Amino acid sequence: MENEDQVMQFFGRAYNNVLELYNEDDKEEECIAAAQNLLEDPDLPRYHRIKTLVLLGSSFNEWDETETCRLEAERLWEQARRHYAQLDNPDAPRALAKLRVDLDAVGKMKRDRLDEMFGNSEDEYEVDYDEEGDEEENEKEEENEKEEEREADADAKSDGDVDFHVDAGVHAGVHAASAAVSDAVSDAESKKGPDSTANIPHVVSR
Repeated sequence: MENEDQVMQFFGRAYNNVLELYNEDDKEEECIAAAQNLLEDPDLPRYHRIKTLVLLGSSFNEWDETETCRLEAERLWEQARRHYAQLDNPDAPRALAKLRVDLDAVGKMKRDRLDEMFGNSEDEYEVDYDEEGDEEENEKEEENEKEEEREADADAKSDGDVDFHVDAGVHAGVHAASAAVSDAVSDAESKKGPDSTANIPHVVSR
């Protein structure tokens, strides 16, 4: 390889051969084998390595194998982005943008496969937060009503106990007062002696 342009042209042709196999019907095994052989070449530029990984991942039917290729391609793309961010190369951003489109396409294909395998799990487990909030609010209201009923019953019992004690105290006071009056009258009558009228003042009539 004399220079970088020749290297890119050489591996560009090798990649196009793999791409032709990918586009042909019933050539999946040949495409996978050709892509794997190309990836084993240590001189394969990072740009073509990423494109070959994307192509290989798209050729696999197994989700795990596709994901392995995608993750490796993502790792190499991030390395290239950091590398060319430090260089003044006007062609690098365009090349990275093209690779980004391919990587995003593989990512979408992976998500579509997951949806086919497991269905739309988001709809299956979607929660109606408004309905859940209404249920919680109703439970709180019922609990508050029960608490108010318990407090009302406790207040009624407390009022009954107070009334009972007050009434008992009043009756006891009245009984004591009546007894005191009765004793006073008895003492007064005993002091008057046999002729109780002696101590009664006469009313002078005119």
